[in-house]
Amino acid sequence: MNEPVPPAAPTPQSPLPRTVTIYQVRISGLLDDSWTEWFDDMIVTFDTLANETLLTGSFADQSALHGLLAKIRDLGLNLVELRRIARQAKT
Repeated sequence: MNEPVPPAAPTPQSPLPRTVTIYQVRISGLLDDSWTEWFDDMIVTFDTLANETLLTGSFADQSALHGLLAKIRDLGLNLVELRRIARQAKT
């Protein structure tokens, strides 16, 4: 009987493609400029019609994303939505 052959592991000549995932986080309320330092390299914009602050950026890994969510919780902010908005090849 023929047994299935496992896929070959990546070699230095054929590394796995690296991607960056960009997320958008919506927080209830319009945060003032003094809050931006709490959110490191995130782009902070505002949806004034919905009265929400949008944080947009990428994370090194899932634990960094969870770190941002914990920070939002610890600051007592109301998380409205977390959305993956793009995946891009890392250069």
